[in-house]
Amino acid sequence: MFSLVIAVGFVFLTAGNDAISWPIRLLPLVVLATGDTFIWFTIKPPVLKADALEVRLINPLYGKRMARSDVALVFRGRHLQKSRGGETWDKSYLFATSDGRVGVFASASWFSDEGITEFAARLGVPVHGDFSARVKEQIDPSLR
Repeated sequence: MFSLVIAVGFVFLTAGNDAISWPIRLLPLVVLATGDTFIWFTIKPPVLKADALEVRLINPLYGKRMARSDVALVFRGRHLQKSRGGETWDKSYLFATSDGRVGVFASASWFSDEGITEFAARLGVPVHGDFSARVKEQIDPSLR
């Protein structure tokens, strides 16, 4: 925010100087506004939302949704996260269907256990697991 104030101040301070063209005056404002917006979107924590139709994980870098009627349980487990650097098993809350297929997963580092338990209660689904089981795309029936 402070950088935007400086950029706007630069535009006003140079407004009376005809030697500096308007595109040059506005360039710091555009660059800083774009950079600040990008940074804000990348560091903003994800949000879980549910309405009458769907459950959504809203995250600028990763977003996922599934039909609310499909959510049968929330499972605490280790979900496989693939990246260019390799694979990791991240502690996650897995929103699964009745057959165990994972629809939405949310990293446990972003949400408290109490918050997820309350969210699951509002959805009317149970919470199972203890972050010990590894899950790729489907939860083993013996774990549900």
